[in-house]
Amino acid sequence: MLGYGNNMIESARILWHTAHQYYQLSEVLQAAQVFRKTLEVAESLDDPVFIVNCRRWCGAALYEGGKLREALAVLVPIIKESIGGEPEDCFVAMVKYVEIAQEIPVSSVAIQKAHTTLDHALATVGDLGWRHMQRKKLSEFYKLRGLYPEALQMAQESWMLFSSQRSGPSFLAEEYLYNLVHLCLLEGKFGEAKRLLTVWDNQDSTVPSYNEMTRLIRHSEFTRLIGNGLEAINSARRACFLAEQTRHYWRLHCSLHALARAFLCARKFPYAESILRRLAENRHSESLHSRYKFHLLRGDYYLAYARMAVGAVSFDDEFGVELGTSNVGDSDKKRETQGLNELNRDRQSESTSSLTDQEPTYGAARLSESPEEVSVDDSDGLDLAQSWSKQRVSHSNVINPLSYAEKAYRTANLTGRQIDRLLECSLREKEIASRFERLEAIKKIGDSKGGD
Repeated sequence: MLGYGNNMIESARILWHTAHQYYQLSEVLQAAQVFRKTLEVAESLDDPVFIVNCRRWCGAALYEGGKLREALAVLVPIIKESIGGEPEDCFVAMVKYVEIAQEIPVSSVAIQKAHTTLDHALATVGDLGWRHMQRKKLSEFYKLRGLYPEALQMAQESWMLFSSQRSGPSFLAEEYLYNLVHLCLLEGKFGEAKRLLTVWDNQDSTVPSYNEMTRLIRHSEFTRLIGNGLEAINSARRACFLAEQTRHYWRLHCSLHALARAFLCARKFPYAESILRRLAENRHSESLHSRYKFHLLRGDYYLAYARMAVGAVSFDDEFGVELGTSNVGDSDKKRETQGLNELNRDRQSESTSSLTDQEPTYGAARLSESPEEVSVDDSDGLDLAQSWSKQRVSHSNVINPLSYAEKAYRTANLTGRQIDRLLECSLREKEIASRFERLEAIKKIGDSKGGD
């Protein structure tokens, strides 16, 4: 590009720097728009290196803004055409292409072909030292198909490669730990998850706010599984606050999901309902995974309320475990609590903004004035927030939430079947089946109480 000594080169340079400024400010859709204009200039200059660089960054900006199919269209020419570019730009664009293809998702055959292309790129345009990112994406693909042991093994390999080499373009340790801790929780390896969270707590990062945000999401999941609901809420709330500050579209949704499930763990249903309303836009997401997770969470919300109404023990429907019974490798409850305190030893100064039983908060604003004052839209089916603390357990209190849960699960099943068909697996079919089993168990308890 620098070989062209004319005004067009100067215009391209200004546009490129302007786009990056928008991107660094998390104005990702505005950045994408300017990157598109820069790409037009690059194509008119017929500069393949500049073209690939613009496509790489434009695709990344569109992805961060939730525009998955537009991002995929921008990146496809790098994958399918022989466009000469810098090795780093080509490789990162291919990684992002795989990530978006898995997030939509496209067919399993197309994703596997993309992984083959990425693997080939390591030997042709990349560096074998970058294998850790290819292994990480493969781990995520296995996880999406429900192959958790294989996914965990691949995630451990990617983390080991990353830790030993630390090479490649702008790779962050938190991305690897985020995936690895989640897989440990899915596989019930809570002791290992706890160890990794401690490792994570001591990691340096070039993007501290992003590192803290992702760590807090996984810390929230871990603490809720061992029955510390308020700590789970507090961690997820801080993650949401950081995600909104950085305007990170995907991590904000992950933070909100973690916060909603933490509220369910603590049986603070009106606050979970408030988060569900914020997540309702996911019903129209370009990602089928986001649509499925929203409807699944909505069903779990009603099921958790019905479970409380009949006096059943708290249960985490996402991970399929009874809350507070997770084995974290320490049989002594006192030592377990001390371990949690160690995980948070550097965050005690934030206690003034932490949540309390009486007034859960999100950032500086309260989610609602009180459980009794949450506004409700009956047409949406979210009508269980009225006088929550005053309701008595009765057969009638169980019926409505169970019917709403069943409806939400059936909606999730429609999307889940579509994803399973594309990915050639049965993960979501099994998840929905287990939800219906739990729903039937609650029905039986409700029927027996109603007959008393």
